[in-house]
Amino acid sequence: ATRRAASLLVAMGTGALVGGAGAAVRSAMEARDAAIRLSVKGAQPGLPGVAPATLLREAQAVAVGVPGAKTEDVLAGISKFVSITGNLGLGRQLGRTLGEFGVTTGRAPEELAQLFATLVQQGDITNLDELRQTVMGLGLQGKKSSLELEELAVKFPRMMVAAKDLFGPGRGGVLTLGALAQKTRQGQETSAQAAVALSNAL
Repeated sequence: ATRRAASLLVAMGTGALVGGAGAAVRSAMEARDAAIRLSVKGAQPGLPGVAPATLLREAQAVAVGVPGAKTEDVLAGISKFVSITGNLGLGRQLGRTLGEFGVTTGRAPEELAQLFATLVQQGDITNLDELRQTVMGLGLQGKKSSLELEELAVKFPRMMVAAKDLFGPGRGGVLTLGALAQKTRQGQETSAQAAVALSNAL
């Protein structure tokens, strides 16, 4: 009985190792495929594209440097940003930021990329440092109120479109809208209701 129990434990341990190795292989393949798709998506007519190996290496560096970040998630975030803006150069610069903010908020980098893309397109903010400062400002507003950054990542794009010409471009206009969103959230039961109410009002 003791030998059978030992054999069972060995088999279970081996199975766990094999399963873990299989998951690692799948993750690596997903990241490689994502880098290939991103390379194609970000290519500009008449210009040399960025090699998938380069994109993969950059995302892997983010995953190594940001505990909790995953290579394939970072690539998905950059890909979402590029899908909306067409700007692979800025998307590559945002890779580490997407990884860091994703871990901090618990939101997927792909969701946060929607917020960053909105700030670029609707807020006319194209400088990396200003983008970071703007999103950090929105996050700080949320910590002091009830509509936090992870909710804004989902709700803010709709509000930005509605307020495009009202508050002006740049970080100041975005943070003004953010403050208004926080006040609106306090009068609504859910963040979704707040987003709808503010969008309708604007």
